[in-house]
Amino acid sequence: MKITEPLDLHIADKIFQLQSAALARPASADIPDLAGKTVVVLGGSYGIGASIADLAERSGAAVHSFGRSTTGTDVTDRRAIRRALARAASAGGSTTSSSPPGCSPSHHSPRPSGRRFDRRSRSNLLAPAQIAQEAYRYLRDSRGHLPFFTSSSYTRGRAGYSLYSATKAGVVNLTQALADEWSEHGVRVNCINPQRTRTPMRTNAFGEEPAHTLLDPEDVAAVSLKVLEADVTGQIVDVRVAS
Repeated sequence: MKITEPLDLHIADKIFQLQSAALARPASADIPDLAGKTVVVLGGSYGIGASIADLAERSGAAVHSFGRSTTGTDVTDRRAIRRALARAASAGGSTTSSSPPGCSPSHHSPRPSGRRFDRRSRSNLLAPAQIAQEAYRYLRDSRGHLPFFTSSSYTRGRAGYSLYSATKAGVVNLTQALADEWSEHGVRVNCINPQRTRTPMRTNAFGEEPAHTLLDPEDVAAVSLKVLEADVTGQIVDVRVAS
């Protein structure tokens, strides 16, 4: 594609994103062999994180899963992140995957209390940034891969979702910036953007929804592991319900 005007650069960037989205076709038979790799999941207590840990283990990886309700690991606490990564590092391996959790939006509370406001911003944006800082030296030494997770809300702020949308847009920008900064060291950074997914966090926020409108967490996990082994960086990979 010929790049002449600034708009052409924007269009080309979107085309590259669409190409990477070809990875987002859940197919359990196409899961990469992760034997000899170490996968670290931060936020692996339930939902997508737990599915990633389970599927990675079935694919042969040495998996270290940390979560608030399973190991007491709070990803908003830098010291807890540092301890978890140090504990996992002794296993060696060549790939580190961090899957930070987040706080779901709530259309019932467009004006959250100060405590809830702080918790959402720390969980959804500051935690990924802290994970990146603490994981960098391990990723650099192993030429590993750091995937983040965002939401379709990052494309447009909506009433009642202002802070949530802003933090998810921040994660996308963090992904793209780190991919540029760390590329010279062979570290890949990508971002998974799953459509609405059937997780306990979503059910707590929105109640029961028609099953056919939601992704299965294992499908998101399958795409995440495929991206983990793909030779791409700085991409936003959409995962959608099959039509």
